[in-house]
Amino acid sequence: MPEPDEPPRDELPEIGRRLCGLLGVKPREPVTASSLRIVADEQNAVLPPERWPVLYAIRICADAMADHALPREIVELRNAVDAYARERSQSRTLRQDAVRAIERALPLLETEAALRARAMDAALTPEERAAGAVPTIWPSPEALTMLPRELLAVLGREAAVVDLLRKALHDLSRLDADPLIATRFAPTNIRMAKALKLAGCSVAEIATIIKPFEDGPARKQARNTVQRYLQSKSEDILEATYPIARDAPDKAEQLKELDEAAQRIYGFGGPAIRPVIATARDNRDDSEAAKASDTGPGEPKEGR
Repeated sequence: MPEPDEPPRDELPEIGRRLCGLLGVKPREPVTASSLRIVADEQNAVLPPERWPVLYAIRICADAMADHALPREIVELRNAVDAYARERSQSRTLRQDAVRAIERALPLLETEAALRARAMDAALTPEERAAGAVPTIWPSPEALTMLPRELLAVLGREAAVVDLLRKALHDLSRLDADPLIATRFAPTNIRMAKALKLAGCSVAEIATIIKPFEDGPARKQARNTVQRYLQSKSEDILEATYPIARDAPDKAEQLKELDEAAQRIYGFGGPAIRPVIATARDNRDDSEAAKASDTGPGEPKEGR
């Protein structure tokens, strides 16, 4: 079952066709994430800026289709990492307390480790050592000095590794993702509705594209749903993946780089600075869609 405010997989191709129809163009059949992105790229060069929100809606639809094309194992890993990240956020205070406690206790643990090391040295006579006897003690000096430091290292790396892996898994289906910016996107239908509103579409027009029901109660409900989308407080949130120091000598350059990355994420960075991406995913999109289409897999594929 799709999440609330997420279009079902089988509706996305038709939504993509209707979005392209707003620009008077048709995507290549069968409609896939790749064919929609080709339309967006081609139209980006000829459309006036006031029509760019339509291109953004097309890219949103393409991202949703690409997300459905991800292997089940990848989606399961992403969900597991998401769940772990949520649990981490709830226990952040506990981890911070653990770090502070370790740092305060380290000098005492090192003193205790030194005492135990000296005790082990004095525990056996030379004769006992010559006979092969080995002194033991637990907790050992090594445990008292190494384990707290290893935990500190894990706690220090964990947040960065979890956040970066989470971002990488979510960005797999997004052609315009950028490592400089972390994104938290609103649900697909809300994003498309708000983009189309910026393009000047009415509630009725948006409902026809996203939820094309016939006249009657379902049609009225579709319009009410679109109105709810437009009033939703859910927004796309973009954040830098690293902080920029206020006194950084190259602060202006870093801000410019982030601005260009944000433009790429919204699909308006231009071909000169668009990231290079392997065609394997696009080919997979085409083959998966072809299996479910009357057109069949024999259709020639267009690369990027």
